[in-house]
Amino acid sequence: MAQERGIPVVVNFNRRFDPSTQAFGQMMTTAPVSIHARYGKGVLNQGSHLVDLLTWWFGPFLYVGALSDRGSAPDPVISFHGRLESGPQVLVEGIRGATYEVFDMEFSFPDRMLQYGEGGSVRRILEPQPSRVYRGLSFLGVKRTDTGPVSGFAELYAAIRDHLLRGAPLTGCSGQQALQGQRVLDAVVLSANNQGQLVNFLKFEEPDS
Repeated sequence: MAQERGIPVVVNFNRRFDPSTQAFGQMMTTAPVSIHARYGKGVLNQGSHLVDLLTWWFGPFLYVGALSDRGSAPDPVISFHGRLESGPQVLVEGIRGATYEVFDMEFSFPDRMLQYGEGGSVRRILEPQPSRVYRGLSFLGVKRTDTGPVSGFAELYAAIRDHLLRGAPLTGCSGQQALQGQRVLDAVVLSANNQGQLVNFLKFEEPDS
């Protein structure tokens, strides 16, 4: 309805506006081989932020499949896997009943690994380093660590202000992009309700509920 009336919509996925998260994404000039992510609070809660970041950086999902059942929670924590259009395989682990905060991702490349941990407040670059135990072998070790709180809300509000007052382009997650992310989350729940059957987005139909 907003689109039909020419009304722009921006969804408050604040990490798109967070300078440190933006800088982290810019380090990934090519798509990783694989992505391993973990979350602990609801597929519609933290899961939505994971999906938004992954699709922002690497494009849409081709398919997803649940690796656990739905459970009984209103907003379930579901493990799932999938593939992104740009190539990476994705494994997302849902940690049910976690007594600690869980929101982190690892991006594996042939020559390094990037880690986005503690909700994005800790960002690491790991590179091959000579083993201190096995002569002639190299293993990943921490090359650099950046820390700092995740922001983005003030920047998001400033972008809305600049759009309203000066006509600046409205960046961030649009309503259409948010709906595409919601389709991924709906598909994860649908797959969990069907013993992990893959949901291919070329053939995806919206669930009844």
